Amino acid sequence: MSINKENKFTGSLIREFHLWNLPDSAFILLNKEANDEFFKGMYALFGNQLKFAKFLGLSRQGVHKYHKQALKNDGKFYPVYFPLRLLNKCLPLLDKKFMYYLEQNISEIRARVGLSVYNTKLPIIESEEIYRILAHIIADGSASKGKTPYYANICKELREQFKKDLQIFGEMKIYERKPQAVELVFFPKIVTDVLAYLFDIQFTYPNRIPKLLFSAKEEYKKVFLQALFDDEGTISVHLVNFCVSPL
Repeated sequence: MSINKENKFTGSLIREFHLWNLPDSAFILLNKEANDEFFKGMYALFGNQLKFAKFLGLSRQGVHKYHKQALKNDGKFYPVYFPLRLLNKCLPLLDKKFMYYLEQNISEIRARVGLSVYNTKLPIIESEEIYRILAHIIADGSASKGKTPYYANICKELREQFKKDLQIFGEMKIYERKPQAVELVFFPKIVTDVLAYLFDIQFTYPNRIPKLLFSAKEEYKKVFLQALFDDEGTISVHLVNFCVSPL
């Protein structure tokens, strides 16, 4: 996976992950103005809506649905999210200025099912928050396929820190449940989908720590390890082998 841009801040390398670096499985909702500019621009580029639809491999009705961002069913209107895989197909045809404009005007991003992240903050910048989130999900979290991911911990301070860290992605619905003895913090699936893709890791039966950690700033390595051991000091045998390797 390519990373679009890397910047230097205070002498250290900080990675940035842009809209076009995210997994094709994501779905977005642009704000009305940006969405209209995008589709009208594509119609002008290809000549009309039908030709643009053929380029995307869709029917004209399909493109119209995405342009209107709504679908009526039983008298009610429901939002229609644009697949990122289709937007990525168009990106080579756009100039960089307009690409960044679209990135800054995403009102929602989500997985195929589940909760959305609103007023999405992009690009995602490598940070202490990201590495804390990664460590907590690996150690005491769950992100099973088709289910809402959660972080489990009896410590209120750690749960509150986790919820605060999630805000780096944007606004989202976060809720807690206590089905048994441990409180669970539930959050949108798109978060774990994006992190698993960008950092090339798996959260279900994790077998390694993020490869990018080895080239990250020392502060991020420390934060990641601290978060791992904050989770009650328990960790899988498979991950121990990776953690004892020098960072």
